[in-house]
Amino acid sequence: MRLTEFTDKETLPFDPVEDVVFFMRNNPQFYRKEVYPCGCEAKAAKKNGTFESPQSYFGNCVEKGMDAYKNKYDMHDVFKTDDKQKIIDLLFNEEMY
Repeated sequence: MRLTEFTDKETLPFDPVEDVVFFMRNNPQFYRKEVYPCGCEAKAAKKNGTFESPQSYFGNCVEKGMDAYKNKYDMHDVFKTDDKQKIIDLLFNEEMY
């Protein structure tokens, strides 16, 4: 056993933000149904000059991704309050550039 198993139960051996982004990008059905259309819509809006904010394009997608991740891996209390915005920012930067 490791010492951290006794002292720090809240620390995970991975970053849940990066893990959910990896899950969303590498789950073919989720990516095709949710992430890709949001990215295409955001790119088109940026090209047309009607772009609003990353939240407006990726917000619902990230909510669904976080829910799917929590249900699949049974990790319901893993995300902090600011994690959603971090996930939106990561997806936005990957999809737009």
